[in-house]
Amino acid sequence: MARLMMLLLGLIFLALGLWAVVAWWDAVRQVLLALVALGALLLGIFLLVFAISEIAAARPAPPSSPDDHS
Repeated sequence: MARLMMLLLGLIFLALGLWAVVAWWDAVRQVLLALVALGALLLGIFLLVFAISEIAAARPAPPSSPDDHS
């Protein structure tokens, strides 16, 4: 019985969600565009940090002085 109720509730909320997306398409579109812009911003930050760390890791180590016995 519980599975049948979950199935019915799932179908009801699916229909309600589809109706809401169609009814408020302008608002949904703005949210989707904002998510794309936010994703591009986060991807840019990630790539910038990754590139800086790769450049820093590729630098040659400074030569050690002859007085350094470590």
